[in-house]
Amino acid sequence: MNALEVKEHIEKLWSLDSKILNLIYGNLEITKKTLENSKKGYRLQSNGPDMFFLEVILVAPNRFRPENKMNDASFLHG
Repeated sequence: MNALEVKEHIEKLWSLDSKILNLIYGNLEITKKTLENSKKGYRLQSNGPDMFFLEVILVAPNRFRPENKMNDASFLHG
C-alpha cells in the first residue's frame, strides 16, 4: 500500500465511523459559553482524518545546520 491508498482508506473509514472517531480523536471544548448554551455543556471539535498526515515538513535553515568540512573544502548538508 502506498501513502495515497492509506490516506484514502483512512478518509473512507472516517466517513463511515465519524461519530466514534470524533469522540476518540476529537478535542473537547468546555467553556462558559458551552456550559450556558448547550445541553451537554461541551462542544466536540474534530480535525478529521487530515490530522494523521503531513503535507509539509519544516527544515531548519543552514545557520542551524553547520557545513560539513573535509580537508580544505566545505559542503552544505543535503
